[in-house]
Amino acid sequence: MKLWSAAVATFLLLGCGSEVDTTGGSGGTGGATGGGGEAGQGGEGGQGGTLDACTGFDDAPSTTPVTLRITNQTPVDIYLDAICGLLNYNVEPLSGPDGLYYGDVGGACLQSCEELKSESQIACAACAPSSLLLPAGQSLDVVWAGLALQPAEMPAECYFDQVGGQPMCNQIVQAANGDYSLKVAGFDGCDTGVNGLCECDAAGVCSGGGSGLEAVAKPVEFALPAAGPVEYVFEACAFGCPKP
Repeated sequence: MKLWSAAVATFLLLGCGSEVDTTGGSGGTGGATGGGGEAGQGGEGGQGGTLDACTGFDDAPSTTPVTLRITNQTPVDIYLDAICGLLNYNVEPLSGPDGLYYGDVGGACLQSCEELKSESQIACAACAPSSLLLPAGQSLDVVWAGLALQPAEMPAECYFDQVGGQPMCNQIVQAANGDYSLKVAGFDGCDTGVNGLCECDAAGVCSGGGSGLEAVAKPVEFALPAAGPVEYVFEACAFGCPKP
């Protein structure tokens, strides 16, 4: 979450804040004879305006993170599907799709509703194809924050760049407690789509997308909040085994 500038904070205060009437009542007039009249009672303060409508679009904090452990029990290396160098996994409620995205809500190009209140829209080009190398017999741990992206209509006056109408943005919300499933795609090869050569750096991020034969693994069911790591295993015959 980025800090707002003083100018932006002032703008939102003026655009969405409330005003309070602090003008007191008039004093009473003195009597015709005898002592002066009593002073009049001060007027009541005005009622505050509605709460700032823009605060309802702030990012939810991560309170139920889950470790996703991907294990390769096959005899060959697996190239896991990735987007911009981050594991592309699919988390979904067991009850079925509900219009929310439950994958990784981070990334340099993602701007949430809250971020768009304090910064201009970023123009991002598409990332080059990538994958993550998972060597035979090894595991990879990835943390799902327990968050989701929910399409939202934020009032135009809430945006750093003023736009007309009711534009849509992605609000980061807490995933509801309940039952979910996890699916990860893996392949036995990697291809840049240009010259076929694929290179992987020390962190296992490869310069091409997964290609070739896709490994078969069953979706794993788990509950949120999770008691421990969610184990997703590519078993020994994920790419098939010879029939006896």
